[in-house]
Amino acid sequence: MPIVSISDVVEAINDGIRCLIEGERVLDAKMLITVGRLASSDESLLKVWALCLQSSSTMSGAPHVLEASIKLRTISKRVLKLSCSCKAGKSEKCKHCIALLMYLNR
Repeated sequence: MPIVSISDVVEAINDGIRCLIEGERVLDAKMLITVGRLASSDESLLKVWALCLQSSSTMSGAPHVLEASIKLRTISKRVLKLSCSCKAGKSEKCKHCIALLMYLNR
């Protein structure tokens, strides 16, 4: 069973179909270069950290840093927090964040 469901991804994007399409492109292009689990004192909370290569300005720049907090034992809102170091990352809807959720779904 995947960590994140498709409905979790859809809930995270809200109305942002563009970030869904671009997030899938980021994932398919293998721009997400590392994903790991962060320590958490709460066993029902999964904290994930990832690096994603830059896809726009320059490929030689430092990778974007992503973090996600996902509630494991609930059927309601599971994705509690998403963040990315890119310009759009504070919105929690950037293509890099969505690529991470899609990765966790696969």
